[in-house]
Amino acid sequence: MSSIKSINFCAVITRKLTRDRMFLFKKWGDFSLKKVAWCLSLFVLLFASAPGKSGAVLISTLEVTSPISMVFAFNIDQTTFEFSWPGEVTANLTSVGDGNETADFIGFPVGNIALIERGSTAFSEKVSKAFNAGASAAIIYDNQYIPIHSGSYGGGNPSIPSVMTTRIVGLVLLDLESHGSTTVHLLVQDVASVPEPTTMLLLGFGLVGLAAVRRRIRR
Repeated sequence: MSSIKSINFCAVITRKLTRDRMFLFKKWGDFSLKKVAWCLSLFVLLFASAPGKSGAVLISTLEVTSPISMVFAFNIDQTTFEFSWPGEVTANLTSVGDGNETADFIGFPVGNIALIERGSTAFSEKVSKAFNAGASAAIIYDNQYIPIHSGSYGGGNPSIPSVMTTRIVGLVLLDLESHGSTTVHLLVQDVASVPEPTTMLLLGFGLVGLAAVRRRIRR
């Protein structure tokens, strides 16, 4: 979408230059080629600076701090949801089964982290029920033995941080919780990703092109 906007922007500039013969090109004999070079430089510059992968991304940290210490690797054992609410929570864990029904959260200790098994309802519904019950965060573990994958809420944006884990991690947490008080630290945060080398190269070309055109104009 950003590339399309850049192309349209350049097309508008070209039409305006052709119609008005702006002073930038009046000093040039054959300005058609120069206009193309100018527009191309603008396009490269706009494309390189357009938001894409250089926007914010979500990463998560999940660890058990009590009664034992365990750290679960990001994008291996656990990962964020596409539209998860950022935040940091350290609290006791409480299992609520698959969390498909509001009744699953009756008596839920306010402030605890909800441990929920993946089921038939949307992730957003499960996390919303946890939020309404007073949970400070939610952990949803898979109901199949498959590699970790990022999920999407499928609508809604519950205001508590939440992560998705593999089934193995979920069962480990469930076993710990069933044997007594289990404290978990969960962190979901926005991190600005580093621009890709190709993007930086395009940005460089755009700047060089604009500098060359400006130098030619001054002559």
